[in-house]
Amino acid sequence: MSQRRRSSLLTGVASGERRKSAGVQQYALDKVLDPKSLDKIIYQAGIGYQAASSTRVSAASAGALEFDISGFSTFLSQSKCLSVLLFWKEAEEYLNMFSQKERAACSQKIFQRYLKHGAEYEINLTGVNDKTIADIEKQLGNPPESLFEETQQCAYKMMSLELFPRFWDAVKQQFEGSGDNSQVLTSDSTLKDVLSDEKEVLLFSEYCKIHYCEEQVLFWLETNDHKLLFDPRDMLAQGQRLYDVYIDEAKSESRINISHKADKDIQAKLSTGTVDRTLFDGAMVEVEGMLELDVWPRYKEAVISGEYDPVAGKADVAQHDQQEDTQVDLSKPSKAAVRITLKKPAEFDKLRAAAAKQGCAEMVDWCKECAEYEKLFSNADRTQKAQAMWKKYLAQGCDAPVNIPDTQLKDIQKKLDMPTASLFKKAFDECVKLIADNVYGPYLDEEKAVKAAKEQEKADADAAKAAPAAKAGGGGCCVVS
Repeated sequence: MSQRRRSSLLTGVASGERRKSAGVQQYALDKVLDPKSLDKIIYQAGIGYQAASSTRVSAASAGALEFDISGFSTFLSQSKCLSVLLFWKEAEEYLNMFSQKERAACSQKIFQRYLKHGAEYEINLTGVNDKTIADIEKQLGNPPESLFEETQQCAYKMMSLELFPRFWDAVKQQFEGSGDNSQVLTSDSTLKDVLSDEKEVLLFSEYCKIHYCEEQVLFWLETNDHKLLFDPRDMLAQGQRLYDVYIDEAKSESRINISHKADKDIQAKLSTGTVDRTLFDGAMVEVEGMLELDVWPRYKEAVISGEYDPVAGKADVAQHDQQEDTQVDLSKPSKAAVRITLKKPAEFDKLRAAAAKQGCAEMVDWCKECAEYEKLFSNADRTQKAQAMWKKYLAQGCDAPVNIPDTQLKDIQKKLDMPTASLFKKAFDECVKLIADNVYGPYLDEEKAVKAAKEQEKADADAAKAAPAAKAGGGGCCVVS
């Protein structure tokens, strides 16, 4: 009962705040708060907070923070927030008690140590006010099982939304640029190498979050945990929760895309209650395949080439893109110049106008839609967009035919049912080259002509202003009588 009670408390938070806030990072916190991990922290019943705090500080001075419960508690001690974790742990132990006498004694100890105003280790939690404290105090004589539930959830949220993210940043700073504590990706590295490493999976998930696919990683991790369950009741309850969170079209807040067959297979097992460790095997294979074919190769290549720093994260990617853009000479035709011009709405319109004069505006439109397509992750969105692009630009008799090699055309057609992010990459590059060779020059000439006309117009206006004004008076005629 206690284990299921604990799970319901965590997943109650998980189904709302968790899914919208921290994703895989939140999953890592749950692993840290696992009962087996919690037992490893120094604080135990009968040992004062000060003793635990001082011990953690001395441990911190011995070396770097480890990415585990010991490192987290060390970090909290250094941040003067260890009482939040200790309260959460004691409230968890309170839930495991069945004797009313034990509950009464434990509730008094927790209240006096953490919640009473002026308590030596008083915690200050958002959402816990004087009324909350007063309501708890009134029930200390005959405490219910749910006595600390609301307060414990507030402590959990503080750890999940504030303390654990700060701890993760501190861990990242330790191996920033050193490579000593972070796996160095090579051409031989695999996706499973990363997913099996607690720190590396967080770095990878941050890249996935940038590309709107973190839920795929989280689903893979959580379904692997499901395979470790033994109790059939837990398998069924957790299986239904995972289905609701990640797959159910009506309920899911973090929906992943899997085939209709895999979805139906899971539904059938859940509806009959015949759930075992293979419940999500089919879906896991599909998710792993999508990661393997799509985001993982991009991440691996970006890290190995130095284009993406997994420690710096998104800001570094934006900085790299900005630096790359400023280094391209836009005054000369090149594929890089075309790609940058396509990103700028005003310049895109001018480039398309130049292409229209050459009779190939559809190439510019095609490149724009390829760039939009590459940003999609949902398989349903990709499929819909890919088929629309096929009908408009590539199918026989289409409205705006784009000229690409027949080998590329056939390759795209084969993959329309399960399109990846790179489906149109070669065709996009082909058209970018054609635009650079045939359109970008006339586009630049048009820009120069417009600029020259504006300069001439300005020069004429300046000359008009500078011309001397005609003198008043003089001349005329006289009348002789």
